[in-house]
Amino acid sequence: MTTYLSNAIANSTSLEQVVEYVNEGTCEGMEGIEFSSDMLAGQYAWSAAKEGCDDEITEESIEGQLEFLREAGGVFNEQIAVEHAMKIIAADTE
Repeated sequence: MTTYLSNAIANSTSLEQVVEYVNEGTCEGMEGIEFSSDMLAGQYAWSAAKEGCDDEITEESIEGQLEFLREAGGVFNEQIAVEHAMKIIAADTE
């Protein structure tokens, strides 16, 4: 399974930057891939959960990171963001 990651989120240096990208709505990546707010939020949640966890990343840890992002001002569909993060987890373990 191929899951593309946004360089904008991967290279963000602050939560404020992530919120800005998520709230802008879409972000074009390499090869013309369009990342929606939900996809960007999911990638952030996966990355943050992976960084703070030595064990398996769970859906609950993803939801916790998304709650943190929402509290910081991020606007996205949580269900779609969770689904995207779970796809990244599946691809990361292959």
